[in-house]
Amino acid sequence: MKFLKNNKFIFGWAVLIVLCIVLIIVQKFFNKKTEANMSDEKAAQYGLQANVQDGVIFYAWNWSYETIRNNLVDIAASGYSAVQTSVVQEPKDYESDNLDITSQWRKMYEPVNFKIAKKSYLGKKEDLEELCDVADNYGIKIIVEIEANKMASGENSTSLNEKIKDEESQIYNDYGQYFHSYMEIDDTLKGVVQGNDGAPDLNTSNAYIQKRVGDLMCDCIDAGVDGFRFDSAGLIETSSDAYYGSSFFETVIGRAKNYAKNKNTRVYFYGAIATDIGNERFYSAYTKNLSITDNKTSDSILAAVVAGDADKAAASAYYTGENPNKLLLWAESYETYADNKGSGGIADTSVVSVKNINKAYAIVASRKGPAAIYFARPDENGVMGNSGDSEWMSDEVRAINKFHNVFYKNEEHISASGKYVINERYLKDSKKSGNNGAIIVGLDDNASKSVEITVSKLPDGKYNDMITGNVFEVKNGKITGKIGDSNIAVLYSDSMKNQINKKNVDSKTKETKDTKTTETTEETKAEETMALEDGKRILYIDFNDCEWFNEEGTNAVIKLDDGEYEDMESFINDENKKIYYVIFDDTVKKCSIARKNSASEVEKPYTLTLQNKYNMFKSLKKWGNGGTWGNYEGSLPK
Repeated sequence: MKFLKNNKFIFGWAVLIVLCIVLIIVQKFFNKKTEANMSDEKAAQYGLQANVQDGVIFYAWNWSYETIRNNLVDIAASGYSAVQTSVVQEPKDYESDNLDITSQWRKMYEPVNFKIAKKSYLGKKEDLEELCDVADNYGIKIIVEIEANKMASGENSTSLNEKIKDEESQIYNDYGQYFHSYMEIDDTLKGVVQGNDGAPDLNTSNAYIQKRVGDLMCDCIDAGVDGFRFDSAGLIETSSDAYYGSSFFETVIGRAKNYAKNKNTRVYFYGAIATDIGNERFYSAYTKNLSITDNKTSDSILAAVVAGDADKAAASAYYTGENPNKLLLWAESYETYADNKGSGGIADTSVVSVKNINKAYAIVASRKGPAAIYFARPDENGVMGNSGDSEWMSDEVRAINKFHNVFYKNEEHISASGKYVINERYLKDSKKSGNNGAIIVGLDDNASKSVEITVSKLPDGKYNDMITGNVFEVKNGKITGKIGDSNIAVLYSDSMKNQINKKNVDSKTKETKDTKTTETTEETKAEETMALEDGKRILYIDFNDCEWFNEEGTNAVIKLDDGEYEDMESFINDENKKIYYVIFDDTVKKCSIARKNSASEVEKPYTLTLQNKYNMFKSLKKWGNGGTWGNYEGSLPK
C-alpha cells in the first residue's frame, strides 16, 4: 500500500510539472503572437500596410541603420510601410575614413562573407537589431538586401579578395567548387546564370553556398528583419533552367520561411531584376517563390514621362506578364541611378529631374497590385551612411504613398487624356461618390493648370486634391479642376475628406497607450493649449522617459535651419514632469533638437519634421531611437 501511495504521489507531481511546462510553452507562444501582431497594429495607426506587398517601400540606399532609425518618425508619417537597407554583409575593402558614395558604393555589392557585417558603412549587427526594435514602434517593416550572386574580387574579376580567407575559409579554399569560371555575359542561359558580372560568380546550385545564404537569412530574422531583397536575382538560376538550373530559391526561401514560422513571424521576399533574364527563361520561375521587380515596365513609364508620351505612360500591361500582386515597380533604383542599367531609353536616371521622377512614381504607385519603391537619391555631398535629399518626404510623395495605402483594394482604370495620365481607383459596385479616388499626372509643364480630363469610372461629385487642397469635380464623364505646380493631383472623393484628414494625413498626431489609441483634432488641441497667433507653430517635447535627460545639469536645446543651438523653455506640469516647448513661425518644417550636458556641450542632435500647428513629441528611453507623436494630456503653460 505504501508503495502504491508513493507511486501516486510521484505521478501527481509528474503530471503537475508537465502541465506547468505546457503552460509556459503556451504562454511563450501567445507572447510571441502578441509581439508579432503589435507591429501590424502600429502600422494601422499610421495608415500603413501590414503586408509589404500591399504598401510602398522606402529604399534608403547606403543609409546607415542609425540614420534610418533617426528618420523613422518621418518615414512613417510619409506613408512608407517598409524600409529597405543596402547589402547587410561586410563589404569589400571597407574604409571607415573614405565615405564618398561615388567611389565606395560598389563595394557593398562585393561582400566578403555571409554574415551580418561587423564592419560596414551601415553599422553593426547591434545597430540593425536596434533599428528593427524601434521600427516595430511605427509598424514599419525592415527589409535588408543580400548579395548571393557574387563575392568580393581580388586583383581581377576572377580572383578572390583575401578577406574571404578569414571570413569564409571553406569557400575561399575551393574556387572550382564554389564559383563559376564562365566569363561571358550574354543572352544565353549559361551566360546569364554563370557569367562573370565584374566579380567572382557564385555557384548558387552548390548545397554549401545555399546553406551559408540560409544561415545569413536566419541570423537576420533573429535580428528582427522582416524581409529580403535578392540583388541581381535575374542572374541566379531557377529550378526551370534545365541543365543549368537549381533549387536555390526553393531551398533558401523555404528554410527562411520555416524559421520565421517557428518564431511566429512572417517574412517578405523579392528579387531585383534590372537586366534581361535571357532567352528561353520565364519570370514565372521566379514568382512561384518570391515577388520580383518589373524593371522594363518601370523604366518604360519613366521614359514616357520624360518624352511627354501619355499613351505609353498609361499602358496597363506589365512586361513580365506576371500577376501584379507578385510585382514591384519603381521610378528609379540604384541600378538605374548609379549603374547605367536603365532600360526604356534612359540608361542613367540620375540625369532625370526630380520632378519627372516623382511623376513616374505617382503613376507606378497608383497601380493596383504591385508594391511601389521610392529610391532615396544621395544629396550633393554623397556620403556613405548619411541621408540623401529630402524629396522622399515631399508633400506630393507623401500624398502619393498614402493614396496607395488607402486605395490598395480598389479597382483601377488607367488611361491617357491628351498630355495627362489618370488612374481611377474605384469601388466596383459603387454608384455613388463613396471611397473613390484618382491620381492625375500632367506631362506638359507648360500647359494650363486648369484641366479637363475624360473619366470612365469615377462617379459624379467633388474630389479633393491632397497636395494643394484644390477641389475637382466629376460631371458627365469629365473631371475638371486646377492641378498644382508638381503637375500631380492626388484625389479623394469628398465624402472621404474628414476620414483622411483624421486618420491618414495627420498620422503623426497619434499616440498609443496600453492598447488604446486616442485621436485629437487640431481644433481640440488648440482649446487645451496656449492660444497661438496666426502663422505660428508650437512644439512640446517630453523627455521624461529618456535616460539621457535624467542626468543633473542637462538641458534640451533646439536649432532652426543654419542658426545656433538655443535653450528650450520648459514648465512643470500637474504630474510634476518637465515639459519643453518652443514657438516658431509656421513656415518652419524642420528643427534639430539635442542635449546640452553639464559641461555645456551639445550632443546627439536629432531632426524632427513638423506637420501641424500643435506638435507633441515624446522621446523613447534611448535618445536617438525616435519617439511617438501625439497630443499632450497634462497641464500646459497658459
